[in-house]
Amino acid sequence: MVAGCCFGLISATDGSVVVRSEVVTVICQSCGARNPEDAVACRRCSTPLNAPAASTSAPITIGGRWRIEGAIPDAYGRHLFMGRDLTAGKTVLIKQLSLLAARDRATRSRFLKEASILRSLDHDHVVRVIDVVEDGDTPALVMAYPSGEPLSELLSTLERLPMSVTISLALQILDGLEYVHAKGVTHRNLRASTIFVGPSRGTGLPHLTIADFALAGTTTGDEAMQTTGT
Repeated sequence: MVAGCCFGLISATDGSVVVRSEVVTVICQSCGARNPEDAVACRRCSTPLNAPAASTSAPITIGGRWRIEGAIPDAYGRHLFMGRDLTAGKTVLIKQLSLLAARDRATRSRFLKEASILRSLDHDHVVRVIDVVEDGDTPALVMAYPSGEPLSELLSTLERLPMSVTISLALQILDGLEYVHAKGVTHRNLRASTIFVGPSRGTGLPHLTIADFALAGTTTGDEAMQTTGT
């Protein structure tokens, strides 16, 4: 299991959404769901959280700084991992190109070009890309782990969101997408599980971050580009 921190949202009796204080969470390595620190089993897939890791091999460190600690399963077979910044001690997301795809020069080149573009993005509602690692056989993209929890988790625990929160989240999504589209990037994987909702940043309403640009593609140039095999 992987430990991390998050800000949760709860529904008050008057129908409003309240931002909880920061709590320690345990991230399930089977499905990637966040769970309370004292949870025995994952609330989403029921996997025991104190179960030993399936692999006993030593942790892999890439770029001399980023340690891969656990895979996050994905329906598309992509290589997305929980990781640890060995310098700052923070949890990160690591998106790695598969070995098979990396052997194709064109695919590898597209992945690195796309990663470079994503690293240049700087917006309040877009996940921050920290590093692009090119050493080894499989290049990787390192992203800051967004605060809060996936919108999919929030929607599974609340019957409905207050209108003010719904409108605010929609506007934040549009704000982030408008920014990345202007930079020539299309997300192509936008769904509730790739949108993180965290504590307010002075507005009184939850703050939203668009994450996991694993299927993003650049839209500038003569043809749209999409990295496959990731």
